[in-house]
Amino acid sequence: MNKDRRIGRKLLCLVVSLMMIMTLIPNVPMNLAYAEDEVSEMSGVQGSTGGTLSAEGSNFTVIVSYGEDAGIPDGAELILTEFAEGTPAFNDAKDAVLESDGSLDAATLGMAAFDLTIYYDGEPVEPAGEVQVNFEMKSLPANVIEETITVEHLNESTGDIVVETVAAAGDVAVQEDGVSGEFAVDSFSTFVIKWTEEGEEFSATIHWGSYNDVGEFEDFEQTTTIDSNAASVELNVLMDEYYFVGVDYKETEDAEPVHLEDTTVLKKVDGVWMLGENTVADGSHIYVNYAPKGSGGYTPPEPPGQDVLAPETEKTVTKNDDGTYTIQLDVIGHQEEEITQVGANVIVIMDITQSMTNNMPGGGGTRMAAAKRALTALINTLEPDTNVINFTAVNFGNNADYYEGTAWTTEESDMMAYVNGLPDNPGDLGTCWQAGLQGGIDRVGTAPAGNETYVIFVTDGNPSGWVNAQGRYQQQGSGGFIQAAYNAAVPNANTLAGMSHLYGVFVGDASGYDHLEDLITNAGGDDVINGSTTDAVEQAFADIAQTIVDNLSAGNTVVDDGIPTLSNVSANVSAGDAGAFEYYITPKEGTQTKWDEAPGASYDKTNGVTWDLSEAGVLQDGYTYTLKFTVWPSQAAYDLIADLNNGKVDYDDLTDEQKYSIDGSKETGYTLKT
Repeated sequence: MNKDRRIGRKLLCLVVSLMMIMTLIPNVPMNLAYAEDEVSEMSGVQGSTGGTLSAEGSNFTVIVSYGEDAGIPDGAELILTEFAEGTPAFNDAKDAVLESDGSLDAATLGMAAFDLTIYYDGEPVEPAGEVQVNFEMKSLPANVIEETITVEHLNESTGDIVVETVAAAGDVAVQEDGVSGEFAVDSFSTFVIKWTEEGEEFSATIHWGSYNDVGEFEDFEQTTTIDSNAASVELNVLMDEYYFVGVDYKETEDAEPVHLEDTTVLKKVDGVWMLGENTVADGSHIYVNYAPKGSGGYTPPEPPGQDVLAPETEKTVTKNDDGTYTIQLDVIGHQEEEITQVGANVIVIMDITQSMTNNMPGGGGTRMAAAKRALTALINTLEPDTNVINFTAVNFGNNADYYEGTAWTTEESDMMAYVNGLPDNPGDLGTCWQAGLQGGIDRVGTAPAGNETYVIFVTDGNPSGWVNAQGRYQQQGSGGFIQAAYNAAVPNANTLAGMSHLYGVFVGDASGYDHLEDLITNAGGDDVINGSTTDAVEQAFADIAQTIVDNLSAGNTVVDDGIPTLSNVSANVSAGDAGAFEYYITPKEGTQTKWDEAPGASYDKTNGVTWDLSEAGVLQDGYTYTLKFTVWPSQAAYDLIADLNNGKVDYDDLTDEQKYSIDGSKETGYTLKT
């Protein structure tokens, strides 16, 4: 999926174009210019002829000073765009900052971001020389570590994003509630005020053990180390001699224990550790209760029946040159043989305007014919006779009220009837993206509950119609891109992307693809495809359908790797990050990549490493999910091998567990296996 980082600059260009259009169309309301949740405020103040330009937003005031060598024409204006936290533009800026400095912690990184652009006669102007930027940020969180505040410039002048520090720590002034400072640059794009926030000290003790005959909880002998990047800790780990009974929670050591029904995972939700619906307090205690097998006091429940193939697991141990061993756990997902409860909701939003009768570039018939073949490929890949696919569709043309579609159906014959019923020669001239997207919103609102919803928005032209402030359909010209029509579609695209997996497919000569790409990408959609050939359209639909089918796969997998007592799990894995595990994901017939969003593994001395993959959702068919970590022999193991080889200990006197970890004989010498 092509999601470039030029969101802020593209949005500014759209806003400026809209301002120019609105000077010609007085009936178009200004509030259609952009989505309110994307940009908190935009403003532009006419620059003076004395070499300064200024702009003010809700949180920033900026003054740019320049000399004649900067080449900025008289009459230019400065546009300030503030990125609201959580929007795609803000998130892209944060990702760039984190990628540029591996020492930063996303959990304690705080920042504000804005974009500066100079416009003259409707076109962006870059300085020809160095300019001075003075800024004031009006508000700053209370938990900021002041000496960590810096200003970063996401310099895009070379085509790539290069994060440059333009004001180092100590070069900014902290006022009562905000920050001010100045810096020099020779190009404009996104600027980030970055700081570190104070983290809260937190500790909670997890006890694995069993209640004795008088009701006292007796800990198993163990310690617990949790990956600092972990998203969850599986409490119900596998033990050969015990059954898992349940979890008790004590807010303080002296409090009465509270039994938590059906709670087996300790989760981190928005930075807060949770046990079910219970927030885990600092200094609290979690008791994971087991009963001995064969004690008669507990009967474990029957495992739930599975309608899916069980995931396949593999374990590889590699000896390293430094005496350690790298353990790799692979979990391979399998697609369900027959889906009985898990399904998918699929909505197709189809452009049925007259331009769909135009021929595809390179041959292959009309755009409508190509779309019909692609829809047939979609349905065939979804295999609705095998999978539970809830299908509906929306048609849109040149009227904001003109959207309709088939009712929700799971029958393949109904789906094909819709495809075959699409008009070969539609007559509408205008293209109202706003209408089609509104139809999708309405359909999502009636979608069957409990399933993921996928929306495929198909069009072959630029938006040319919209609904004005009085609720009336309005069109400008007979075709081509109309800024007001695009702006009217933006809020609906944002809403739809927040309700579903949103895909955009452009059919035809690609003259309007860039605008569809901007719409879907800025909304946070899943993907946008340029279907400039018949084969590309058909492949796009088949790929989307395959993604849907892949997601109908196995989930709730826990991998438990027993580590022998004579070995320790490394606290310094690979590059030396303390307590870090390594996580990777490999698509079916694809290339292995680092899995940054993987659920974290946990380790305790008795039970080894546990990796709960239920937090990852479904395991896609044929995908391999990999955990790597390092173990090294304990000092007790080294001492035991030395005693065996020196005749101080006899092999026959060892425990079964010790024998399991040792190779060799008295004649050949003893070595340790891990």
